[in-house]
Amino acid sequence: MAVNQNVEIQQYRGTPQTVVKMFEVADGFRGQKSPALREHIEDVVRYVRPRDYWSEILAIYYWTCGPQFRYTRDPLKVEQVKDPMRIMWEIKNRGSTLIDCDEFATFLRAAIGCVGGRTRIVTVGFRPTNGKLPNPRLFEDPVFQLMTSPHPKLPGPFTHVFAQAAKPGGGWVTVDPVAGPRTANMHKRVKQFRIYTTKD
Repeated sequence: MAVNQNVEIQQYRGTPQTVVKMFEVADGFRGQKSPALREHIEDVVRYVRPRDYWSEILAIYYWTCGPQFRYTRDPLKVEQVKDPMRIMWEIKNRGSTLIDCDEFATFLRAAIGCVGGRTRIVTVGFRPTNGKLPNPRLFEDPVFQLMTSPHPKLPGPFTHVFAQAAKPGGGWVTVDPVAGPRTANMHKRVKQFRIYTTKD
């Protein structure tokens, strides 16, 4: 089956570089600025009670936990980021999409952004090791903010990434279809983390 020529897969290497591209893809015209993606997300939240914004976010999250979204790993030694419109194209034309954790996080940021929700991206590592912080030049753009775990000399390795949604009234909630109902167990295993967000 031929793939729509307007749909692209972007490939990057390195965690900070990948996160920057995740933001670009999620916030761009094939992400939350896409009228077509907005139309799809409207169908997901259509029967949520009006002005129940948190339930809209939960409806989107639970939808991404469904069978049309299947987790699989990236190609060997390649960091691949499918844009949200490609993911929707695959669901519409193939019945499901195969994506990994960074694509789940990218898609959720775009989808939640389509209904006015705020998200941030979190990378985590499950064992401490010595390493370097991200190149600060990657984050010179005033749009980006970076917060690290309390021990910046032990920054990784980072092996998982997920989105967190801003909850009305304050606080952040992890929306991670990969961990699913085991999110609390995953949080307990985290040794290091970095939080990437955009300035409001």
